[in-house]
Order: sequence, then C-alpha cells, then structure tokens
Amino acid sequence: MALDNRKVENGYKNVVENASCVFMLGGYVQAQQDFLKEHGLIESLKNHNGVIIGMSAGAINMGSYSVIANLKHPPASTLEGIGLVDITVIPHFNRVDIPYLTKEVFPLTNRSFIYGICDDAAIIIQDNLTKYFGTIYKITPNNIQLLTETDLI
Repeated sequence: MALDNRKVENGYKNVVENASCVFMLGGYVQAQQDFLKEHGLIESLKNHNGVIIGMSAGAINMGSYSVIANLKHPPASTLEGIGLVDITVIPHFNRVDIPYLTKEVFPLTNRSFIYGICDDAAIIIQDNLTKYFGTIYKITPNNIQLLTETDLI
C-alpha cells in the first residue's frame, strides 16, 4: 500500500505498523513530512520492525537533519528530518556545478558532514551497521571527497 493521499480503510498507522516494508518515495520533502506528521506516522516509522526504504525525498526525510539542495531549485535549505537514521544525504548528487556547491551546500555542513549520493548508489543501515554501494561523496566544509571502496568498508 502506498502512503499517499488515497483513502485507507483501517488508517495509515495500521498500514505502516503491519507492513513488512515501507517505501518512502520522492517528491517534495516538506509535503512528505507534512503528510507523515498529519497522519501521526513518524513514531510508527521509528518503531517499525521491517525494512524502510527512502528514495529521493524519502531518503532526505529519513535523517534527523535534512538538506534540500537542488541545483535547479536554489537556494539550498535545511529542516529537521524525522530521525530514522543518523546520516544526512543529498540524493541525485552531481558535483558538476562547483559554484553552486560552494555557495549553497558547503555552508550547510556546519552540523555534520553530508553524503552526496549519486543515482547509482545506496547506503544501507541495519543493526547499527552501515554499508555503502556506488558513487558516494563526503561533503565537509570546503571539501568534496569521493569515497573509495576502502573508505566505504
């Protein structure tokens, strides 16, 4: 069952609590967060025993600190995430536009570093173990580092 504005007979909480897998899709970060809050789903997600997958806006919202950085829709901004994981990500990452990154993204690393995740990549967190796959960058103040296979282990 998708978590969206479709009517759900037994309520969204029931769907989340009984699902083996929840897939938080993309879209507008704030709209997704508003939906989760409006339907009281954040605690249900935090207590979920199954798999939770976040893609695009879903991945952004999973962190306790969320960064919205899209070259096509500046300025970059931050907001509190829902706190399912302790990392911050920028999905669909592309380091081509260095002036944008320097002006918009570097200042947002003041709370912690940020992972720039390219479309071929994933970060999997399970039982306090983190695994990295694909092209991922670590963004810190004034630096973007491509993580190598040895960095990712």
